[in-house]
Amino acid sequence: MKYKILVLLLLFSFCVIYGNERESIELKNPGNAVGASLAGTLLPSMPLLLCMGTQESDGSIVAGSFILSLAGFVIGPSAGHFYAGNSSRAQKSMGLRTVFALVGGAGILTGFANLCHEDFGAAKGGAAIATISGICILGSAAYDISTCPQSVEKYNKSISDHGRLYFSPEINLKDESFGLSLSYRF
Repeated sequence: MKYKILVLLLLFSFCVIYGNERESIELKNPGNAVGASLAGTLLPSMPLLLCMGTQESDGSIVAGSFILSLAGFVIGPSAGHFYAGNSSRAQKSMGLRTVFALVGGAGILTGFANLCHEDFGAAKGGAAIATISGICILGSAAYDISTCPQSVEKYNKSISDHGRLYFSPEINLKDESFGLSLSYRF
């Protein structure tokens, strides 16, 4: 019975030790957060920029590149907040930009539908909705990228304010006793 408890204790302690090694106590760099946000935002836009530079571009390639670019502007700015461990902030801002993208898409579709019926006044309204939504997406992306350093500073402060709890096995072969040591490091 003693050996079964010892084996379970050792297995448990190795799991806890492995878990503590995976969690890094290192402080995060605000520059990395901004870099991740900028890369996630701008790199998906490269195919669109390349397509716009050529005159032989197929319409489906341009449309696909536009969708990829839009996805970059919706998801990319939140990468720095995910890096900083502030996933709730990242998800909220991604959701906001998604709503703006859907409203802008509805404006584009409304504009095209009104153009088919030769209602140019209503088509301009759809274009205005799409333009305002695009400006809101760009503004939200810029704000998200500019606030990444604050998320990293908040993460670093939370790491430095709290200590870490560690478990380790205690085995005494002379007394044939064993146990689990608990330590707290500041």
